[in-house]
Amino acid sequence: MRVKVGELKTHLSKYLRQLQESREPIEVCMREEPVAYLTPLAGGDSGADPSQAMLQRRLAEVGLSLANGVGAVSRPRAFSPVPSPPGDGRDGVDTVREMRESKDY
Repeated sequence: MRVKVGELKTHLSKYLRQLQESREPIEVCMREEPVAYLTPLAGGDSGADPSQAMLQRRLAEVGLSLANGVGAVSRPRAFSPVPSPPGDGRDGVDTVREMRESKDY
């Protein structure tokens, strides 16, 4: 089930009751983009947790995975880190200052 944040906020009790009864996870969306999942607590019924499989499937769709199934999200090896700053000793403030000083207005 998908629900927008505003709708969830307004009718939280109703959605929590539905979650408790149906045990179906709720996907919380902000501007049609999923931002969170509400899942029932484990131990309500026996067997595999369908919400865990659904969450793993959804994360895999966007290139993420659960690390050891404990809830920590990890990125695949192909992910490249943010580039490091230039090695010439300048920091962001000096670079901007130099650019402003060299500009002819």
